[in-house]
Amino acid sequence: MKALAKRYAGALVDVALENNQADLVKQELADFAALMRESPELHAFLSDSAVIQLPKVDLRRSYFYSRS
Repeated sequence: MKALAKRYAGALVDVALENNQADLVKQELADFAALMRESPELHAFLSDSAVIQLPKVDLRRSYFYSRS
């Protein structure tokens, strides 16, 4: 799992740098991390392997797209 996470993180960094949006992506990730810390319920939901992936993906998309 860590290897996959590193691969996706690297791809995110690459895209952010290519689009000159590294600072924006860094801030959005920091905001999302803060939200996860502030909401134990959200953290538990996104961390629960018993919850199917689709609602998690939709929740993440809605968070990041609402910020655009």
